[in-house]
Amino acid sequence: KYEAAPVALALTEAFTAISLAFGNLGPIVGAFKTSQNLIQAVPPASSPLLQLPNFTDAIVKSVEGEDSKEHFTVQRYMELPEAQRRKLTVGAGLLSEKQYTDAVSVAKQLPMLQPERIFFKVMGEKVITPSSLVQLVVKARFIPPGSTSVPPVNPLDLEDIDPDEDDLEALMGRKPAKNRATKMVDGKKVEAKIETIQPPLAHAPYLARDHSPRWNIFLADAKQGKMAVPPFTFTTFDKPIFDESGKPTFNVQTLKMQFQAPPQVGDFTFILHMICDSYMGLDNTAQITLHIDDPAKAAAVEEEDDISEPDEGRSISANTH
Repeated sequence: KYEAAPVALALTEAFTAISLAFGNLGPIVGAFKTSQNLIQAVPPASSPLLQLPNFTDAIVKSVEGEDSKEHFTVQRYMELPEAQRRKLTVGAGLLSEKQYTDAVSVAKQLPMLQPERIFFKVMGEKVITPSSLVQLVVKARFIPPGSTSVPPVNPLDLEDIDPDEDDLEALMGRKPAKNRATKMVDGKKVEAKIETIQPPLAHAPYLARDHSPRWNIFLADAKQGKMAVPPFTFTTFDKPIFDESGKPTFNVQTLKMQFQAPPQVGDFTFILHMICDSYMGLDNTAQITLHIDDPAKAAAVEEEDDISEPDEGRSISANTH
């Protein structure tokens, strides 16, 4: 029984590669979600609540109701008032107080990546022209289900400053920009230590191996049901996700993907998919529009001195569900 899951997971990764080669949205999303089911040992179409310790189908029915037509996500469960949540979960034939505490503890540690700002940009330019090398920048925070006292986002953390012209490592995408890796100490600028933060191993008690969560982010054309930009997979982040006591930091993480813009001028609408391979119900989607300008406009804009940030017309706030 325990040997089956790792083998099935390897087969699913192979099926994912085949699905990506054909580019059809349904099989791609299906393959990613199958990975979630295998890692969590939860059957397809079942409730995401079964990821929590001690939860059974009977507990899920008690929480969701006998006639419920849609399942609760862990987020929705944790949004219930504490008294109501406890009443639905604890009692005769349900969970004990300790079992309930364990389940809630795990829920509050699930790494839910919540987008705060999504935008396109071309490094060093104010407009995006046909066939240019575009960066899709996702600014997001890890906000576990049931989090309280979540601080507001610092607007400065949502900006993306281009590296200096002589910062070749950053321009090539190998390292973070030096001008973003400095801090003030006694009135002097010193280079800060750049960290590579790995998220906690996936909570997967039935998977017979340790697994580090991965986030797959890609663009799709909803009208055609096709993948538009292949997935970029993120396994590490640039800021701590949890502090030393295990509490979430709510740091803004920066995720970047680079691809070639369409060769035509106009507006191109995509659906951004953010899918974690390890947990059910933590996925996000957002609609975002890429605006391609005429090269003549780019030539006119070049006369301006300030070319450090993309203009607000190309910035899209995340509309997730």
